[in-house]
Amino acid sequence: MVIENITQRTNDFMELNENIIAIESYLNSKSEILQALRESRKGSKHSPLLSEQKQLQQATSSDIGFWIDKKTEEVISQRY
Repeated sequence: MVIENITQRTNDFMELNENIIAIESYLNSKSEILQALRESRKGSKHSPLLSEQKQLQQATSSDIGFWIDKKTEEVISQRY
């Protein structure tokens, strides 16, 4: 039963992984969007220190998570 569950869920995890990789690639290719995203997080407890941000040229898991949350909020607000 456990093996069957893992096998059935593999596609969901693979799809999630593919989506996260697509978001990461998008943010890495759009440095202005990535920078704006980081600017909007200044002062947030989830935001890297400014000195760390300058060193980070690629999207981090925090950037990706924040982008997903932000886009999810936009979709929800458009529905209602």
